[in-house]
Amino acid sequence: IPREQWGGDQVKPREAPSYGDVQLAFVHHTVSANDYAPEDSAGIVLAMAKYHRDTNGWNDLGYNFVVDKYGQVFEGRAGGVDQPVIGAQAQGYNSHSTGIANIGDYSGVQQTPAALDAMAKLIAWKLPLHGAPVEGEVTITSAGGDLNRYKSGTPVRFQRISGHRDGDSTACPGDALYAQLPELRRRTAAIAPAVAAAAVRLTMAPLEAEAVRYGEDVRVGGALVRSDGGAVAGQRVLVQKQGRSGSWTTVARAQTDGDGAWTAAVAWKAAGKLRARAAVPGAAVAVTAPVALGMLPVLAAAAKTTRVRAGRSAVVRGTVRPVAPVRVLVEREVRPGRFQRVGVVTVKPKRSAFSAKVKLSKPGLYRLTPTTGSSAKAAKAAALFVRAVRPGRPLQPAGPDGGASATPAPSTGGVSPG
Repeated sequence: IPREQWGGDQVKPREAPSYGDVQLAFVHHTVSANDYAPEDSAGIVLAMAKYHRDTNGWNDLGYNFVVDKYGQVFEGRAGGVDQPVIGAQAQGYNSHSTGIANIGDYSGVQQTPAALDAMAKLIAWKLPLHGAPVEGEVTITSAGGDLNRYKSGTPVRFQRISGHRDGDSTACPGDALYAQLPELRRRTAAIAPAVAAAAVRLTMAPLEAEAVRYGEDVRVGGALVRSDGGAVAGQRVLVQKQGRSGSWTTVARAQTDGDGAWTAAVAWKAAGKLRARAAVPGAAVAVTAPVALGMLPVLAAAAKTTRVRAGRSAVVRGTVRPVAPVRVLVEREVRPGRFQRVGVVTVKPKRSAFSAKVKLSKPGLYRLTPTTGSSAKAAKAAALFVRAVRPGRPLQPAGPDGGASATPAPSTGGVSPG
């Protein structure tokens, strides 16, 4: 039963869905009343979705699917029932699982045969769709969390069909339903198709650089072919980026052409990993190996003036993207073409603009070099030259026409800061 039929359009997700992979299914119960009619179920799902989003502050309904005791199956979290949508249903394992909630409290009451059959059919479709078998065990690395039974980084072995309590500190899905999981596994295995072999191969060409400037487009592309070498045309390819939590979010979409080739552009504003993903009907989901790409900050700066009185400050203004502290390296010329470090002035920008006051204590020519970012991925603006003039002397020297002239940059002005 799609979202629009239970009122999902009234509970818009806070953000676009994130995608991971599906290696197992977690079974839950909602710990709510069991005496409901079939026509009540849609309203129960809607109320639960509103509670998860508005009270818990989650992005959307936590479960990927919801099943009632009559065997009705409801679409849960938005993003596509055929997609590996990351829910909020099994802390520490959401990126690698799908979650199925049973309406009711099954601590002391067993779930109905109709509901078990509905779950079996759902899991027998969902897991093989993502290349996972319905039988046996799988090892998932815990991402931790205050509700998790295992510390972050711990390898945990699960049945392909597990109860919520197997991974987190909870009684869910209730003792009675948990005792029915072996029967659910049996029913699922009896109807599940064999997992498709890797019948397609998805490639992503190597990136042209290890890092790109902030805001620039990253061009990615590759090909999607069958095991016999034939092209897969007209297939959607998702370009995904990994977030800090480890989940994958779609950042661009492409479609393969007649030769199976695909291309996409991603506006790059933070370092991370990219991968491509394609779900081809009748074949296992194809995913490329992640590729890391760095981000180079963009920094521009200018000095308000080229001459100041010694003992006063030169003002350096500019912009930096992304917003990050800017360090101005201050150097004073000790002999023609050679500068000696005097100090560093650090300033925090407001939004993307910054203004740094640099005190020039002694007379002489100073080189001011704004930088930002880590040493490995730093950005450096062009060096600025400002002369500090002794008190009592003209601030601007007389030019050939009697006017003022700016201090020229020395020929060695391009020397890197020492």
